[in-house]
Amino acid sequence: MKLNLPHKKVINHLLLGFFAIPLGIFGYDYFIGQKKVATALLGIQWYILPTLLFALFYLPFFEFKTNTPITEEKALAKIPIAKSWLYVLTYPIFLFTFGGISAYMENVEGTQMFWLGLSIGLPFLFVLNSNRLLFKGEYQTEKQKQEWQRLQTTKGYFEYNEDGFSFELDNEKFSTKWADIQEIITYKTDNYIFDTIRLKIQTTNNDELDINEEMEGWYIFTKTLNEQLHIDPIWQMDVMFPAFETNLKRIYQKN
Repeated sequence: MKLNLPHKKVINHLLLGFFAIPLGIFGYDYFIGQKKVATALLGIQWYILPTLLFALFYLPFFEFKTNTPITEEKALAKIPIAKSWLYVLTYPIFLFTFGGISAYMENVEGTQMFWLGLSIGLPFLFVLNSNRLLFKGEYQTEKQKQEWQRLQTTKGYFEYNEDGFSFELDNEKFSTKWADIQEIITYKTDNYIFDTIRLKIQTTNNDELDINEEMEGWYIFTKTLNEQLHIDPIWQMDVMFPAFETNLKRIYQKN
C-alpha cells in the first residue's frame, strides 16, 4: 500500500533542507563566532541524513497526485509576479528557520529566527505548491489579450487583392500573384531561448521573400496563403517540433 502525497513538489521542498540547513548553521555560527564544525555536524545528524535516507529508501513507497494547471477562469487568484521571484524570496527566508533550529540545539538565544522564518516561509510554500494560483507568465493580462486579438486580425505589412499579395517593410518591397509562386519553404531559427518560424517564398521570376512570425500580419497571411494554395495548415506544427531544430520543410511546390 502506498501513501498519496499532494504532488512531487512536497519532496522537492523537503530536499531543499539538504542544501539550506548547512547554510543556515554556518550563517548562525558566523554571527555568534562559535563552533562552526560542531554545529554543522549537529545539522547533518538531525536533518540532512534523515532527509537523504528518506529520498533514497522511502520514495518508492509514495505516489504523487498530478498537479494539473488550472484554467484562468477557475483560478483562485492571479499574482502579478513571476513564480521564480517567489522562490528567490522563500529560500532565504527559510535560512532564518534553520538558523533558529541551530540556535535551539546550541541552547543560545536566537529562536526568534525560527518563528520569523516559519511564519513567513510556510505561507510562501503554500502559495508555491497551490495549483489554484496563477503567476505572471502563466496567464494573459488584459493588455496581452488585446494585443493578441489585434495581431490575429491585422493585415500588418501585407496587402491583398484578388490575384495575389504585396509586402512592404522599410525599404523592402515585394509583390506577386498567387499563381506565380513557385516554391515555399518553412524553417526555424534558434534564438537560444526561443525559436522563430520563418517562410521563404520564391516566385517563377526568382524573386524571393523571407518573412517570420514576429512580423505584423503573419497570422492573416499564413491563413490566406493556406487557403489560396491549398496548403495543409499542419505545417506550422511540423516545423515547431522538435524545438531548437531547423526543421526545414518544403510545404508548396508548383506543378
